[in-house]
Amino acid sequence: MARPRVKNRVRLSSIDGPLLLSQRLFTITPPAGSTLCALIARGGSYVGLQRHIDDEYRRGMVRIKRLGNEAATTGRSALLLPGADYPAQAPLLYWSAAALASHGWCVCVAEWEDGDGDFANPYQLIDRAFEVHAAESSTGIDLVVAKSLGTLALPRCVDEGIAGVWLTPLLNKPEVASALRAADHRHLAIGGTKDRHWIPEAAQGTNAKIIALDDVDHALLHDDWRTSMKLDSDIAAEVDAHVQGV
Repeated sequence: MARPRVKNRVRLSSIDGPLLLSQRLFTITPPAGSTLCALIARGGSYVGLQRHIDDEYRRGMVRIKRLGNEAATTGRSALLLPGADYPAQAPLLYWSAAALASHGWCVCVAEWEDGDGDFANPYQLIDRAFEVHAAESSTGIDLVVAKSLGTLALPRCVDEGIAGVWLTPLLNKPEVASALRAADHRHLAIGGTKDRHWIPEAAQGTNAKIIALDDVDHALLHDDWRTSMKLDSDIAAEVDAHVQGV
């Protein structure tokens, strides 16, 4: 089937599938006989087509992927929320997922589409991840493990009583710092002293466990690669111990 001609960096998975758009401003000229032309015929107007495209855009912003874990026996579910440039395959989230799976958790991962890290309102990404998870999963969310951008879920999780592991939380944002101050012992926050987003004094008085790592940046990396490797192991061990008490 011929693909539609697309302008302004629209990315299309298939004519009949979700439209994965990397920008909100776009122009589509569908070929004759395509699904999009059929939509125009059924809707009777460009407005009807535009509404369909907008709906598909909202669905395409975030994908939820369930990690294969045949040993998921606890009935408990964790959602991993990555950073803008730190996917779930990166070490801190990868080993966190492995720790959860080893304890029988069902682990789901949010994946942002290209360009979503620059979305006008990143909280919409977080809300959409929860919405898609609710629509596609038969279980609720018992724990969120998040990195950087994903830690914008902290206020929502505290409000809804969801436990959390917050890797390099954005404590320079007042709403995130306020939520961490209100968090209980089921929350763990880890950051580095060389990270400008890490302001642990903004969460003073919290009942969450706070771990500050010296001379470590926003990626939780040290200048010495050997130290960075050891830190990855230590952080994974902290996450492993924490989730056993959740």
